[in-house]
Amino acid sequence: MKSLEPGAAGRPLAVELFLDGADTLRSVACHTLYVVPTPLLHSPAVADLGYRFDATPRVLPMVPVFTRDHQPCEPGIAKLVEMIERRMRYAGVDPAFDSPETMRRLAIASGGYVRNLVALARSAVVGSGHLPVTGDFVADAIRDDRNAAELAAARADLQEALREVAQTQRIQNTTAYLELLENFLLSKIRDRVESL
Repeated sequence: MKSLEPGAAGRPLAVELFLDGADTLRSVACHTLYVVPTPLLHSPAVADLGYRFDATPRVLPMVPVFTRDHQPCEPGIAKLVEMIERRMRYAGVDPAFDSPETMRRLAIASGGYVRNLVALARSAVVGSGHLPVTGDFVADAIRDDRNAAELAAARADLQEALREVAQTQRIQNTTAYLELLENFLLSKIRDRVESL
């Protein structure tokens, strides 16, 4: 995994940055949000993170797009669509997509992960070359993203880990699971919708 590869000091890069460099990161004179690599959050060093930053690392939840019984989670989908609309309006683009259904499809395909939502929207806009973006270009962006994910998870150990998660709904602390998490091929989703 990239974030746990050795750095210049021979310690994992994530450890060098977030633990050895904690004083430097804390000295920034503004509000700052640091994104810690998933493998570091699942390592013994996570306790040291809380000590060095005077705060327990928080995992930001995904926005639910489906319930556990595989029904669309309408409040979550609506929030993701709202994010797209607000971001595009802020950029001075309105309408950016040809229909509410096109934005809904984009929201569902993101899996509730805002980073994926933005990446898919950007891919659709760039692929289209004109506004508003139609559902065909969103479908192309979704297909390209799915194909890239399939290639990234093609190894047998990753496939087995994905099958286990599908059956057990549990993530183990093994290299395969951590690699899937780090590469956003697997996500932890909390069962809380009321804050939407």
